[in-house]
Amino acid sequence: MLTRAWTLAEELDDAAARVRLHELQSQWPSLPDGRRAQVLEEVTTLGRQLGYRQATDPRR
Repeated sequence: MLTRAWTLAEELDDAAARVRLHELQSQWPSLPDGRRAQVLEEVTTLGRQLGYRQATDPRR
C-alpha cells in the first residue's frame, strides 16, 4: 500500500502527501506492533484519498 500511495503522491505532485509518507516510512522500523497498525491505517486512508483525487482529476 505504501508503494501505491507513494506513486499516487508523485503522479499528483502532492508534496504534503510525499512528506507524510516519508515520515511514516522512516518511523516504521522503530514502531511497536500496535502503532504499526495505526500507521498502516493512515497509509491506507491516504492512498484512498489520493486514488480518489486521481480518479476525479479532470486533467486525466
